[in-house]
Amino acid sequence: MFFNHPQGGCDEGPAYWRQAGGRLIEFLESMDQLFPEAKQYFASHKLIHLIGEYSYKMRITGNWFVNFADAIPLLTYPPSLLYKYGQLFEDQVMKQYAAFMMTYVGKGSTKEQFLRSMIDGAMGGDLNEFWNFVITRKGIEAEKAEAPEADLVWLPDIQVFNVRSKKTVAEKARFFLAGKAGSNRKYKVAHFALCCKLFPLFADESHNHNDVGSFILFQGGHPVLIDIGVGTYTAQTFNSHRYELFYMQSQYHNCPDINGVQQQAGGAFTAHNASLVHSSSSVHFSADIAGAYPKEAHVKHWTRSLAFDLAANSITLEDKYSLEKHLHPQAVHFITPHGVKITKTAAGLHLTGEQINVQMAVDWKVFGEVKEEVKSLGGDHHLTHVWGESVKRFTLHTKDSHKELSGHFAFKFEAGH
Repeated sequence: MFFNHPQGGCDEGPAYWRQAGGRLIEFLESMDQLFPEAKQYFASHKLIHLIGEYSYKMRITGNWFVNFADAIPLLTYPPSLLYKYGQLFEDQVMKQYAAFMMTYVGKGSTKEQFLRSMIDGAMGGDLNEFWNFVITRKGIEAEKAEAPEADLVWLPDIQVFNVRSKKTVAEKARFFLAGKAGSNRKYKVAHFALCCKLFPLFADESHNHNDVGSFILFQGGHPVLIDIGVGTYTAQTFNSHRYELFYMQSQYHNCPDINGVQQQAGGAFTAHNASLVHSSSSVHFSADIAGAYPKEAHVKHWTRSLAFDLAANSITLEDKYSLEKHLHPQAVHFITPHGVKITKTAAGLHLTGEQINVQMAVDWKVFGEVKEEVKSLGGDHHLTHVWGESVKRFTLHTKDSHKELSGHFAFKFEAGH
């Protein structure tokens, strides 16, 4: 999956790094045992190093990660795999990251319980991971536990970015913003050839959701606007009814409905002209997401931009559009954890929770009342262990009087007081 992406990114998201980039380093070690100087050869390849670094470039805070597509937001990587990248490339950052991740492995358990869980895992079939832990543990424990925080990441090949507030901003007010363009190519099976034999390989934008133009927002290390993620894998997850699952649909991502129409799955439904421009004081991401919608949306262009003013510590979401017809009010969806309280003010919306305080500017001349929905997660442990029993969606619809075929609207996010 990674070798198709020259920046080392993975369109399956960081949750799959363990089974892709993580397994790669194990494979390279095996090759080194078979062929003299293999290690030196692999260490000269920048792409392999970038694949290792991807494991922390999508980290938000603690063990929270950007979770577009079939990714989960709370991850714990095997520290041994991170450490092995540090060894191969003499990368102290990766070694310290391994020590940091070690603090999350077996968290809340005694030393004896932790070791027993590792042994049970080995007996359950992952003997290789257990052995990696055994041979790297002393080296990892000798390192300072520290996780790198990338100020800005832009992976144009998979059209994903993230950026965080300057460290001069008070910690509780700091924002982390991640966004994507990409495509809605369906999860499907392709093939690759090895020794003249075809083997199945998942292709396109793997484990895809209909989420072109979606984004994630954290404040002070806590979720404000989220990607729900994916539920427990079942047959439906990978058959023709995949996109009937609500968390696959654009209406349950931070995306707009255009003329009452959601995004559609398929290779033809994709973003265009994705770009990111940045300076020391600002980051500006934009993409035309109209191509992600079927013809029933009657949209010519819908350019979504996310602008982070680093000097002011504010984020502006802007949608500029051109329609063929106006059939229904435009709707903009936002997904939050259940505990976020949404209060209407003269200037917009006030989003508050135990750990967050965000002012969201809304032009009430353009938008009508905010509509809230509590969405049950159906008792699916894969989701509830992160978000609880439900999440919340709030939606803003343009007023009936707002029927222009072209125009724009914007929302500004700032730390509340």
